Amino acid sequence: MAQTAEAIIAPVGVPRALAAAVAALVLVVALMIATNQLLVADWHVLVVGSAAFSAATLAFAALWHALGGFVCAAMARDSPLAVAALLILGFFMMAGSVINTWTTVPPFYSLAMLLLAPAFLWLGAALHRRRRAAAPRPPA
Repeated sequence: MAQTAEAIIAPVGVPRALAAAVAALVLVVALMIATNQLLVADWHVLVVGSAAFSAATLAFAALWHALGGFVCAAMARDSPLAVAALLILGFFMMAGSVINTWTTVPPFYSLAMLLLAPAFLWLGAALHRRRRAAAPRPPA
């Protein structure tokens, strides 16, 4: 008998779901800050506001947000509540970032980040759920 992803989702409590969402967002923020610090301030590879900066940080943002979604789903055992909290908190966090950086980066970049963040957070969580559903289970 084949198991579906829904059949293997273990219920988790609200505190665990919220903790997983917050931990995943802390990871994403730390990775985003570290990446920008390395590329702009330490290695002087990119200039803030340039097309190369926009392309590189959007690509890294997609990667880090997908990783954050994956981590959240793993920590919360694919809890739909954790994923919903992650998407909501992630969107508002990114909206705050857009407001803070609106004058320093092109508007298309800020709007792309606003759309990219929730989409890739969800994608990372979906990848974990799919990976977990495909994993072999010991016989019951």
